[in-house]
Amino acid sequence: MTQTPAQPIGLSVDDLARALAGAEVLSGRSTAPWDQLDEAVRDRHRKAARDVLGRCDMNWSDQSVTEAHPTEQRFRVEIHDGGQWMPAGSPTQHRQIALDALAARRAAAKNWAADGEPVRWRVVRETTTYTVEDET
Repeated sequence: MTQTPAQPIGLSVDDLARALAGAEVLSGRSTAPWDQLDEAVRDRHRKAARDVLGRCDMNWSDQSVTEAHPTEQRFRVEIHDGGQWMPAGSPTQHRQIALDALAARRAAAKNWAADGEPVRWRVVRETTTYTVEDET
């Protein structure tokens, strides 16, 4: 698997996953180094690394060989109306901007005027992946 480093610190998902595995060895929770771990344990560390990098709002990708371009991510506020979720604004590449917009919308519209029910809002992450198709 080819790794695209996170910006700006140059840390890939596998780099952080290896560091998490190493921390388990240092803490005594594990005695096996990365190269001796089975694939399921490595995948658990990769999942944790993706979660950590995602919470840091870093631009990371785990680009496989068949991806034509790095994955793109955008965030947007959505509102629940008429039994479905729908966009409530323009998308942004920055999670914090979407969270700020969510807070502003919640402060401005707490209840529906028609029935007084609470307005339901959320922030969603839109992920676009470009995959190279097999030509056969």
